[in-house]
Amino acid sequence: MPPVPMPSGPAVGVPSGFASVPMPGAAAQGQQAQPKQQQAARPQQPQPVTDETRTVLDSSAPVDESAASAAPATASAPVRPEHSGRAAQSTSTTVADNAGNDATEGGKTGKSRKGLIIGIIVAVVVLIAAGVALFLTYNNEVWGGKKLPTEAELQAETGKTVTAKEVVARLKAKGLDAHTKAIFSGKPKGSFIGYDGQQAGIRVSAGSKVTVQESLGPGVPKGTLGQQATKVVDELKGMNVPVHYKQVIVNDTSKKPTGSIVATYPSDGQAVTDTDKGIYVGVATEGDGLGADIIGQSTSDAQSAAEAKGFDVKLAPRLSSKEDAGKIVATEPAAGGEIPSGSTVTLYYGVDSSGVKDAYTDSTGTLGNSALAAGTWCRADGDCITLKADDSGDNSASTHGAIAYTEGRDGTSYTNGGSYTETLISCDAVQQAYCSSTNADYLITGDTGAFELFPHISATNYWCGDTMVNANGPSSKVCINGKMVDAGDNADLYGKESGSVYRMQDLYVVVPAGADLDALESSGYFDKDALAEAKKQQAVDASRPFLLYRDPKLYDKTTSPRKSGSKFLSNPFLPYTGYGDKNTVAFKPAPSNDSAYYLVVSSDLDWDSLADASVKGAGSSDAAKSSDSSDSSKTKDAKDMSLSEVRLALNDGDFSPIAGKYCLKDNTMCVTVDKTGKAVLSGSQSYPMSPDDPKSAQLSTLTGRKDKGWQIPDDVGIELMGPDSDYRCDSEKGYDACMGGGYPEYKINRPVDMVYIPAGMSSAKYNGIANTNPDDPQVAGQGEPDSSKPFLKLLRYQMNVPPTDKNVLYKVE
Repeated sequence: MPPVPMPSGPAVGVPSGFASVPMPGAAAQGQQAQPKQQQAARPQQPQPVTDETRTVLDSSAPVDESAASAAPATASAPVRPEHSGRAAQSTSTTVADNAGNDATEGGKTGKSRKGLIIGIIVAVVVLIAAGVALFLTYNNEVWGGKKLPTEAELQAETGKTVTAKEVVARLKAKGLDAHTKAIFSGKPKGSFIGYDGQQAGIRVSAGSKVTVQESLGPGVPKGTLGQQATKVVDELKGMNVPVHYKQVIVNDTSKKPTGSIVATYPSDGQAVTDTDKGIYVGVATEGDGLGADIIGQSTSDAQSAAEAKGFDVKLAPRLSSKEDAGKIVATEPAAGGEIPSGSTVTLYYGVDSSGVKDAYTDSTGTLGNSALAAGTWCRADGDCITLKADDSGDNSASTHGAIAYTEGRDGTSYTNGGSYTETLISCDAVQQAYCSSTNADYLITGDTGAFELFPHISATNYWCGDTMVNANGPSSKVCINGKMVDAGDNADLYGKESGSVYRMQDLYVVVPAGADLDALESSGYFDKDALAEAKKQQAVDASRPFLLYRDPKLYDKTTSPRKSGSKFLSNPFLPYTGYGDKNTVAFKPAPSNDSAYYLVVSSDLDWDSLADASVKGAGSSDAAKSSDSSDSSKTKDAKDMSLSEVRLALNDGDFSPIAGKYCLKDNTMCVTVDKTGKAVLSGSQSYPMSPDDPKSAQLSTLTGRKDKGWQIPDDVGIELMGPDSDYRCDSEKGYDACMGGGYPEYKINRPVDMVYIPAGMSSAKYNGIANTNPDDPQVAGQGEPDSSKPFLKLLRYQMNVPPTDKNVLYKVE
């Protein structure tokens, strides 16, 4: 510290007895130091001279002792009497004391600065530690919410593609309320897609609801129908399957605007089942014919419109939503395609629960069969059940058709009882067409509007060991200890059967729109625990028809011992028949949105026969795929297919495998068949093809028709005929009117009839077809057909001649 100069004169304004001490820094700032508060002076204690004091004194200016002794004593503190031996200190001592004080103050300031720096360092360390802790706890989601991981993060962490269910499990472990929502996408089924309504990577509060999108695989998103095709192009491209846009005829573009989607395959809201075939989109195109916009019209309006276009119209009921009851819900053939005028067209009108009894009733009583529930039914998880109608009338038990059922969902075969038993029934119409017991508890005879469907043969069958036995009808065999034994004349064995059981077989409950579901649930029909479980799930949509499938996996026991000598009276897995003990097993599952299979609204168009539609944005790749698909369809040839595969294609209306020109060897007659089955006659020889057009006819197989034809063996050939409307008798037309109207044979004109025989077929197999005689003298000397070529053989109602090289029409390559 620099030396402090002392005043040479008396201090001004300082009372006697007080020392004048300057304020630190006052002189430097050019300010007058303010006096401290006055207080009584204390005698100064003697202080030892320290090194520090000496240093200050040695560095001070010389002191004028004479001046110091002559100066008044006002600058010195009073001295106590006991210290009189040490007289008042000199001014130099006072200055030294002050200098020592300043030095002490400087030391304290240095220490303070050190402490401040240490404090700052400590604070910074604490802050860094706190920051690290905050970062780590935030990163570990201790606070600040829970992060929704991105797909890239999940893949990087696991090293594989994660499923939606795995993501849900992770989120639940974080304390989030996570669940899945299934949507169609180009990713494999079950894959994680993203979050519904939330962005990946964000944070949400603990306990928040999070919807994880789960891929159903490719499909047609719900709500595609009715949109402009251009608006769905990008979404459908993302399905990663071929997408084909086709022109579909509509008659009224004010209701179905040009360019709008009027049909799809798969149906709206359904999954793709054939990834090679992909998705078909029907785009509205104005035109004549039976337009797709007939769907949704009232039954009477649609019938009048179809008849005005020259079609022979039949009506049949099908289940529908409540809003579609009384309207056309489907047609056969499918509206929107090329249907020749004069063809028979079936218009299916929708019914709800109020129309069920009519669909199961004729003038005699309640029928066991009906095709009312025919269609495809799908559950929310994508599982589907297809019930195919048999409206051919081959099943004489029903005038309302039936549902063909040759194999159960568990693989049980029902083909060993004949066509009559290969159907689903709704009551014990076993040996007759009608429900037989008035005491039974069949839903069809109740008032809820619901009805059951179960395999016809399940009403009478049972199992002896692994052998299914039909108890309906006489038999000399009995089940003894689980093996079938021929009883013969041993009457003692009858009534002593053992080891036979009833098995749980397929059972469906169909609930039409508008059915009294509350009454059905409260009736005791469903298992109580199953009902309680269903109440925890989303409620079923009762405005839409749905069915339930009895699931054997939900039962502890699926077999029951069969009482000796009984037939179908005590089977606990059937609805109560009205006989014996009422021991019917309660149904599982109960109705919920998870268990219900809803009826799918579909249009079964002949897609390959439709012209391609140009849709902006679809791109050349899609057009190429569509073109490739069409070309593939056009070039399909029977020589690359089995006869059964050809039959399946023809049953679906796809005649591509056999399409082409067929001619007699001398070319005097030819028949050209296109891929839709239209046959056109040419050449100098005539042959009646149709009463409406002697030169052409629309062919179809006999599948689904009432015509029995010549019953050509399945491993020999395929019989093809003109439409049902080509049956003519006086002013009437159609098989029912002519064949069942009492007309003599000579008054009935029949459709054109022919058989397709594939290449490579041995003549030994087709000799005798259509009641022909290989030794018929009319063909004496004519050689056998060339087996290296496929051919058509025209058939008549009677008096046919066998196929020969001269009378068959070979396919022209």
